[in-house]
Amino acid sequence: MHQNAFQHITQAYYASVGGPQQTTPRAELLAILAAIQYGESPQRIVSDHENHVKDLMACAKGSRKMINKKNPNLDVWWKVHQAIQRRGGLAEKGPSMLWIRWQRAHLRARDDETAEQKYWRRGNDAADHFANEGRKLHKDIANQRTR
Repeated sequence: MHQNAFQHITQAYYASVGGPQQTTPRAELLAILAAIQYGESPQRIVSDHENHVKDLMACAKGSRKMINKKNPNLDVWWKVHQAIQRRGGLAEKGPSMLWIRWQRAHLRARDDETAEQKYWRRGNDAADHFANEGRKLHKDIANQRTR
């Protein structure tokens, strides 16, 4: 990875996903939770998980549709909701900004990309790098037998 991908990163956090549910959406939601819990305003969280971003945008408008007993990640969504409330809610601008932005994943550099597109693409590349570091922390269970 190009070193410039890390140029503007002020905080990075990675870990393995605890518990029996080991899914990418759960891992990405846990990353958003950690960003909310440990971040400080003004803060913009960038995610390539479009559904999580849409749900958080809806949350900013008062929706609690993700707090649903049928949601497989209800436990994490509840923690996200509580963490947002402790931070004073979602705000798109200002000194208390706590916002989320979607970034398309797995983009390649293009000759015609703008400086802003390059910035966001490199940030997503860095996030993927740290996600892979977290994945390395998982115990490989491929060859284990269960009873």
